[in-house]
Amino acid sequence: MPAARTSGAAPEALVFAREGTATADRIYTEPNRFHPSIHATLAAAELADGDTEAARDAWLRARELLGLLTEPPPSVAGRIEQAGLSYAT
Repeated sequence: MPAARTSGAAPEALVFAREGTATADRIYTEPNRFHPSIHATLAAAELADGDTEAARDAWLRARELLGLLTEPPPSVAGRIEQAGLSYAT
């Protein structure tokens, strides 16, 4: 069960992150450097909203997508790592 919800902009950010992720999943049918970052953003929004399980799932999907890139840009790898560190703390 998710933890208590936070107040402020987190719920609105979560809506946008979910919409963005769904759109990216439809658009990117081949590995793309933006796709993992979009899932990492969703992980951060889920975490801010207090849903650690959903945050973990989004982060794992981001890592999976990162692994599909033959040469992931360092900024993308860093973004995924940052999301993982945020989830772990």
